[in-house]
Amino acid sequence: MINVVVHALSPNEAVVNHETATSNANRSNLDLSQARKSFQNLLNKNVEGSEWLGWLDTLTSQANTEELDRIQRKAAHLQAISDIVLCIGIGGSYLGAAATIAASLRYEAKRHAPDVRFVGTHLGATELKDLMAELEAPKYDGSQKKVSIIVISKSGSTVETGVTFRILRAWLKTHHPGESNERIVAITSSSSGSLRTLADAAGYDTFVVPGDVGGRFSVLSPVGLLPIAVAGLDIHQVMQGAHEEVKDIQQDPVQILTLASARKQLMDQGYAIECLSTFDQECHGLMDWVQQLQGESEGKDSKGLFPAKAFYSRDLHSLGQWVQDGPRILFETVISLDTPPVELDIPRDDQVDGFEDLAQTPLSRVNESAKKGTIKAHCDDGIPVLEVELPDATELSIGAFFTFYMVATGVMGDLMGVNAYNQPGVEAYKKEMITILNG
Repeated sequence: MINVVVHALSPNEAVVNHETATSNANRSNLDLSQARKSFQNLLNKNVEGSEWLGWLDTLTSQANTEELDRIQRKAAHLQAISDIVLCIGIGGSYLGAAATIAASLRYEAKRHAPDVRFVGTHLGATELKDLMAELEAPKYDGSQKKVSIIVISKSGSTVETGVTFRILRAWLKTHHPGESNERIVAITSSSSGSLRTLADAAGYDTFVVPGDVGGRFSVLSPVGLLPIAVAGLDIHQVMQGAHEEVKDIQQDPVQILTLASARKQLMDQGYAIECLSTFDQECHGLMDWVQQLQGESEGKDSKGLFPAKAFYSRDLHSLGQWVQDGPRILFETVISLDTPPVELDIPRDDQVDGFEDLAQTPLSRVNESAKKGTIKAHCDDGIPVLEVELPDATELSIGAFFTFYMVATGVMGDLMGVNAYNQPGVEAYKKEMITILNG
């Protein structure tokens, strides 16, 4: 379902016809043998950090329909009692859900579900103060906004999540007296940690962050699925897409092997930056998710590609100059949709504005032309370009995308010889911050 196109791998190599480039383009120059071994190591759990491969078990085992149904029931309850649901978490605790909602939720569906807001992603006060002022403002009919909270933290000790939850929990008690415990759902460890202790004491409904799944690999657990369901999207379709993709990968892993091999080859050639880019607004959140997945999984032991992001065509008018003419330390991975979710034609107009030739042209055709032109310009100037294609922005395809990139990242970690499932660099900043606060 997910397709990889290699447009160019080196400054001396470019696909002659970018219109007809396929996933086989330039693949003859890629040695897939090492990636194939790493893929088997991953499936056999013969990798560093294998105790954190619970996400792989979720993908390769039968869907847990009982848990999905429980998530759906809780989502329906939150929908019934809420105008706004505040989802508190940071990193992997929110990026996957936020990406899915941004990609798949269209305006008409938004009208029939609560507004899901993601908060607790930083420690600045302005956003929270403004948010609370907005929540306190009455609705158009003069009634009070109904607010609920989903808080996500395995340990409960993450500072950004913990202090945001404390602030908003106090707000909720004031503005929904006697109802606050009903309006809070905690997604946390099954038996330990401060959030689990708090949730049990207060009587919150809870879901479990699997103990063998790290945050950035948790999107297909309650961590991602509950907010997605509250927003009105179909989590059964998300999981179906995930399971179908892993079956496709097991039958023929060539797309995974191509992406991992190309990235490893380019890293070995001295490229330091992978610029994730997209021309599809629906993919912006997916790029945020990939950036965190790759950054925390691969950036260690003085190894790894720096995952930068560019949102085209906007950034063609800023970063595009650097990409085209800057130092050759960067390659590009374009994330794209094969079929846009909506169409909009450019109208006819009697006024002369210089765009008469584009009348009745679908905007998607203009956007696709910009994408193809950019890829050709970058390849012709010696910039290696890869492309990862989703069929569309449906829940089915988003579930497949998550599966594809989690497996590809696991393969890449083994290829690099690093533990893709820990994050010692993140723990370092937390330790220093606590020392300063306690000083």
